[in-house]
Amino acid sequence: MATDDNTKTPPQTDLSRRDMLKGAEEAPRMKNTRGVLAAALIFVFVAFIGLNIASAQEQSSSEADIKAALFGGVPMGRWKEGLLFQGIAPMPWLKSAANWFPRTENVQPDEMRIIFMGTAPFIRPGQMNTSILVQLGNGENFIFDLGEGSVANYIASGFALNEFDKVFITHLHIDHFGSLPYMYEFGGWAGRWDRVFNVYGPSGRTPEYGTAAMERHEADAGVA
Repeated sequence: MATDDNTKTPPQTDLSRRDMLKGAEEAPRMKNTRGVLAAALIFVFVAFIGLNIASAQEQSSSEADIKAALFGGVPMGRWKEGLLFQGIAPMPWLKSAANWFPRTENVQPDEMRIIFMGTAPFIRPGQMNTSILVQLGNGENFIFDLGEGSVANYIASGFALNEFDKVFITHLHIDHFGSLPYMYEFGGWAGRWDRVFNVYGPSGRTPEYGTAAMERHEADAGVA
């Protein structure tokens, strides 16, 4: 076939070379894509198997297990686990030498129990204003200071507010007596109608700075 010398037809080898280069560039991409897909499938398969195994092994705790965890004392019978001092011997009414579980141990006739229901001047989650409960073996309860928020810890520890009728205030800062109105009012609602709610505190340098004046101010303000 006759051709014009000025017209150049691209050699077949150039086209093949371009195709080869293009294929060489696409091959790693396809390989990477296959690797990613394979890894994803393996991940899904393993996760599915793991969930099935976990579902098969998971069992609800029995009521006995829950009670044992809450009230059973130190795990594995280790009586002195966590004990910071010596001198405590196992007794039938004690669950642990180092831990106290509310409402599970009676105070014995010759014993005294002291519980800190609040220890901070500023209220924050997990720590209330100052309040200390002293329980005697004869059944008497004495509260020393009754700061704001501390009533929540009395209730959380299983006490009824009508169990308390003697409160001693060390000094008249609000973080030491802020919960007095609550204890007075709701203790009465809880059944302390037949007993006087006794509050003892400092007299102050002059009568207007004493405990009696503080109580009158709260009553006039309608909070007690």
